[in-house]
Amino acid sequence: MALTYRDDIAILQIIIYFPALISGYFLIWRHGIRQSLGFCYLVIFATLRIIGACCTLAAMHHASTSLYVTIGICSAIGLSPLISLCNSFLSRANKVIQINGGKSLPRACFHALHILTIVGFTSHMSLSIFEHPSSKIKIGAILFVVAWFILFTLFCILYCKRSAIEKGERRTLLAVGLSLPFLAVRLLYSVLMWFLSTSTFNFMDGNPTVELVMSVIEEFAVVIICTGVGLALGVRRYCLYSPLQPAGGGQGCFKP
Repeated sequence: MALTYRDDIAILQIIIYFPALISGYFLIWRHGIRQSLGFCYLVIFATLRIIGACCTLAAMHHASTSLYVTIGICSAIGLSPLISLCNSFLSRANKVIQINGGKSLPRACFHALHILTIVGFTSHMSLSIFEHPSSKIKIGAILFVVAWFILFTLFCILYCKRSAIEKGERRTLLAVGLSLPFLAVRLLYSVLMWFLSTSTFNFMDGNPTVELVMSVIEEFAVVIICTGVGLALGVRRYCLYSPLQPAGGGQGCFKP
C-alpha cells in the first residue's frame, strides 16, 4: 500500500522526535531528576508523538479500533506537556531571581498553571469526544487558552526582571519567548478544530496540510527550541544557606 500524506507526516515525526526523546533522557540524567521536571515533559511528549506516528503507519496494514484510539489520544495530547515544559523553564528562571536576592514570583503561580494544563489534559482522553466534540473538550480548549495567557504574563513579568538572572540562565526566557508564538498558532488550530469541526479543521479527517502547517511544525519548533536551550543550560545543584547566615542572601543558591 502506498504511503499517504498523513503517513509521510508520521515518518517525519519519528525522524524529529526520536532524537528529541534521546536528548530528553540525556538531560534528565545530566541535570538530575529533581531539576528535570521540564525535561520529563519533553520525554513524555516525544514518546506520545512517536507512539502515535508508529500506530499511524501500522494502521496502513492492520487497521483496528484500538490503533485509532491510540492515534487519537496521542495526537490530542500536545499542548499540555509543551506548556508545562515552558512553565518549568520560567519556574527555573524565577528560582534564580529568588536566589540572587531579587523579587521573585510566588511559586503558586507556576503550580496553578501546571494544574490548569493537567485539567485541560484530562478533557482529551476519549475518542468519542473527538468524533463529536462536546462541552467538556471545548472547556478544555478554553482552559488551554487561559493557560497560554498566564504563561505569556509570567514570561513578561520575568523578562522585566531579567537583570537579576545571569546570562547563562536567561536562555530559559529566550526559549519561552521563542516558543510562545508557535504555541499560539498550535492553540488556534485546536480551538478551530474543536469549535468549528469543518472539513478543514477536523480531528478525524481534516486537511493534512493545514494540520502540518498549524500543528505539526509548531510542535517541532517548540521541541527543537527547548531541547537546544536545555542542552545549552549549565548543570545546577541546590545548596541551602545555614539558618545562622544573614537574611540578605536569599533562601538558597545554585551550585554548579
